[in-house]
Amino acid sequence: MRGLVGLAAFCALTLLVGCTQREPELEKVESSASSGGGTVRTLIVVVIDGLRRDALTVYGSESPLVPNLERLAARSRVVADPIAVTTAANSGMASLLTGLDPIHHGVGSLHHRGEHRLADSRVTLAELLQAEGWRTLASLSLPQFDPGLSGLDQGFDTYRVPGFHAGMLREAEACWYAVTDDLRAALESDEPVFALLHFADPLARSAAEGVEIASLLERRLSSYRSQRPDLAGALDLVHRDRDVGLARLAELLGRSRGSAAHRAWRAALYDSQLVAVDHAIGLLEELLEETGREAQTLFVVTSTRGLLLTPPAPTGAPAFPPEVIEVPLLLAGPGLARDPSRAGVTSLLDLTPTLARACGVTLVGDGFELGARSDRSPVRVLSPGFESAAIVSEDLTVEENRIAGRVAWDRSGQRLLPRSFTGAQAEAFERAATRLGPQNRGDELPWLALDFGGGATLRARWNLFGGFLGAGWTREEGGKPEEIRVRGISANASLGPGATRLRCRLGERQAPLRLDLDLGEAGAVSSVRIGKTPLEHSFLPRLRDRGAPSWSEGIPRAALTERGSGWWRLAVGEGVRAGQAVRALVIAYPPDERRAPLAFDCGEEVHVERVPGRDDALWVDGVTPLELLLERAEGVAEFGLAIELDGRQLGGDEVRYGERALAEPGELALYLPDWIGGVTEDLAIEPEEPPLPGELRVLRLGPDLPAEERRAATEEERAFVLHLGAGE
Repeated sequence: MRGLVGLAAFCALTLLVGCTQREPELEKVESSASSGGGTVRTLIVVVIDGLRRDALTVYGSESPLVPNLERLAARSRVVADPIAVTTAANSGMASLLTGLDPIHHGVGSLHHRGEHRLADSRVTLAELLQAEGWRTLASLSLPQFDPGLSGLDQGFDTYRVPGFHAGMLREAEACWYAVTDDLRAALESDEPVFALLHFADPLARSAAEGVEIASLLERRLSSYRSQRPDLAGALDLVHRDRDVGLARLAELLGRSRGSAAHRAWRAALYDSQLVAVDHAIGLLEELLEETGREAQTLFVVTSTRGLLLTPPAPTGAPAFPPEVIEVPLLLAGPGLARDPSRAGVTSLLDLTPTLARACGVTLVGDGFELGARSDRSPVRVLSPGFESAAIVSEDLTVEENRIAGRVAWDRSGQRLLPRSFTGAQAEAFERAATRLGPQNRGDELPWLALDFGGGATLRARWNLFGGFLGAGWTREEGGKPEEIRVRGISANASLGPGATRLRCRLGERQAPLRLDLDLGEAGAVSSVRIGKTPLEHSFLPRLRDRGAPSWSEGIPRAALTERGSGWWRLAVGEGVRAGQAVRALVIAYPPDERRAPLAFDCGEEVHVERVPGRDDALWVDGVTPLELLLERAEGVAEFGLAIELDGRQLGGDEVRYGERALAEPGELALYLPDWIGGVTEDLAIEPEEPPLPGELRVLRLGPDLPAEERRAATEEERAFVLHLGAGE
């Protein structure tokens, strides 16, 4: 079983604030014919995960290794400078199928809750073609494309993917034969056909089976024979005994990781995997010829990301290496000019609308048809989970760096100093920096806004669970905005005593957030609204205030106390009149998609159900006295609570948490999760009127995926994602 050593999740903990894109359609739409399109009746898209540009002579390789791909390239429209949309496999494939930026289709890191699956409301190219009578087929080589985990099967009549327990990838030949019979039957029919093939062999760090490896090793390593007799002996051994010789080479070169010889060894293994993929490409071309479809086929070869042959340097290297974000793109078929010569870079987002038009359907997304972008227009690349981004132009890559701020690299990956820029280079840097910065979206997408009517000084502190708060916040007093840059994952500000608006730009990703508010002296803040809801009726979960006092004498309205062995007891209504209605929301903090579901135990008189789409949060209903046991699993720092007793929200000073109060008057620690149905929707509002004196409004603005479209990973899926690690 070959192991997959995936790309590292290039997350330099930087802030992402999106570049301007055309808004996607969020509802299912019917396909419609595009004027001037529809000449293609067979569409074949081959995605070779990890395919580097330098593997093909049309992009500069001096030694052709893949004859089938080379023949295809010779008759193809070769896009000169295509750039990946993201460095994550699932997110990149979702963009390829929908034409949407990852921010808009919502598929990010598999390790982040609710980001692993494409929502049903997103429209895929396969769905549009299926609705027009096309036969749609897919065979993908990575088990993480499982339909339940990824949702990428939308619109496919046939969808083949290896199981979670079948190894970390399916080899190209096996991937091809998994769909051959269905594809042959479709091609022999009169139906139009769309086939998607995904080969991930280049990601494997081993020699491909069935490939003559000795000659590939000699091609890369023969120059070291005279310098290293031990290496020469191992190369000779490969000719006599393949497996033993390869094991010996791995042992020798594993001791010199990062050396030129080690890089050459990795390149030879990569070459062998490309040869295996090229063989599968040849089988596909033979089938097209046998079925008479070759002349009418639009044949596309690309990759959603490239590959580093050796691990990146721990410091001083781009978070988005050129070998990873620069991908090839070949299109061969009817009606395509061979040379689309144009300046500037091309986003892979532009591929999907181009294919849709060629097939006679309209796909509304974030890309443009190939060649339709304005010359020299830069494009954006995202990391898994959306924490970091880079803007790539013809000569420059600019990314956000947690320590150094915005960092510039030339397209070869060499560090540049922006202070030395002049002329066109300085202008390119400023354009890229603007697209990374908050001014690109203005006031359209602040993630958090606090409106305060004044009358006292309000102190606020917020913490992201993950990511990078790099764009800072804007404080508006008297109509004059003041922006203060902040780096890290937390920040604080003082508002007032005049009317103030605090806008905190955390980026378009709806990251979980902790918000600590010091409301000042009792009575200084007359009212607090959480979105549309007054504080006393809000089910936004409260966290334990960091400065909460020790519990004083008296019976609390509710108490959360440790029972031992990791279990805690939540009791509501002890010492009060029995039979009063109780409704509570309990959520584990901090959030972690990989953690086991929140476990509980209670009597039959207590009704408990999980929050839709989450397995770390519970709705609890019953009457006093109510008792519930909760397991505080490893990694859970605390519980967030919102408790309503007889129609009234309990204040923090009425709830005992361990030996302390949940909060004291004038203090408020809120947890703003990614989503909770019926709770977080109320946050996304823009107030029509300014707050009254002493009134505080906590708002969250910007798009969010509805709770009904979220789904927690199953136990099997979660175990697989843990096993997958960073190889997403």
